[in-house]
Amino acid sequence: MTGVQTCALPIWAPEGGYFSDSDRAAAVFGSIGGLFSVLLALVVFLSVQTYSETQSHANAEADAVLEQFQIANLFPSRAQYGIQSQLICYGRSVRDLEWPLMERNDESPAVVEWASSIDQTMDKIAVSGAGAEAGFRLFLEQALNRQEERRGRLEGAAGALPPMVWPILIA
Repeated sequence: MTGVQTCALPIWAPEGGYFSDSDRAAAVFGSIGGLFSVLLALVVFLSVQTYSETQSHANAEADAVLEQFQIANLFPSRAQYGIQSQLICYGRSVRDLEWPLMERNDESPAVVEWASSIDQTMDKIAVSGAGAEAGFRLFLEQALNRQEERRGRLEGAAGALPPMVWPILIA
């Protein structure tokens, strides 16, 4: 093969240039990528966990309202209907007014007013008899449970991550 010219590959970077040892850069970028993956997985895990806890609090609050509604059957008829109607209004105001406000980490004053109204009505009930007295105690326990679950639902709406984590994730 005489007369055949060999083709030399073009040199794009000078000898000893900027990219002469890409192994060091690959290690740094690999470490950063791994850390970002772990951080992203943590964010997803915390978000899912907070969502499920908030949903659990909302379900428990609804259950407490339903139990209070059923326990109210033990009270005298006038008090029974008053409390049951207030519980219905409480539930509707949570659904219609407070859920949209939770996106902005806010609560509805109407829900607070209905809860206060239920408490005021309970203070006026004259309890007579062992069954009504036991029902009254159980009703008060469920009222505390409802308030606690509402607080948990509202806290869960605030979000899983502190505000300082978002700039770090974006950067």
